[in-house]
Amino acid sequence: YTRVLDGVLSSMKDLEMKQPGCAANVKEMLIFAEQAERVLTTMMQQSNIDDAAPRPTMQHYNTVIQAFTRLTRAMRRDHVFFKGIPQRAEHILTMMQQECSQEPLLDTRPLIESYNCVMEAWGNSSEYLRGTYAKKVFDKMLPGMQRNAETHRTMIRTWIKSDEKLAAHRATWHL
Repeated sequence: YTRVLDGVLSSMKDLEMKQPGCAANVKEMLIFAEQAERVLTTMMQQSNIDDAAPRPTMQHYNTVIQAFTRLTRAMRRDHVFFKGIPQRAEHILTMMQQECSQEPLLDTRPLIESYNCVMEAWGNSSEYLRGTYAKKVFDKMLPGMQRNAETHRTMIRTWIKSDEKLAAHRATWHL
């Protein structure tokens, strides 16, 4: 599973490098991100049925989140938007948090990078309330998790891109 997910992310990186501005590449990246999501879902289903099946780890969850974040970057760059992409990244993060709370011994605790990627996905979206949604992810960080400089930069960039009233004022909260 790990090799498949790493291969998906690698293919997405290759597409990012080749012909920026090409809508066909963005559609292909969507297919890769959905494939990564299906692999993760299959792993989860199999591990629930069979105790011997490998359980998804933090790396598996993060790879899928990164795939959706890469997709939102390409969507923003190429002005091609698909509905629901940041929501899907956030859903993976939520599943990760639930798995961590149910099975604390498993290696599924989200990293700060997990949250940063989901906040970036919201920031790259065409969603009017993208700043508010990214802030909700920011507020959902697990207790004791140290926010880093990238966390605050991501939130500032998200608020700057946002069309919401008071977005610039809210960006200053992260300085």
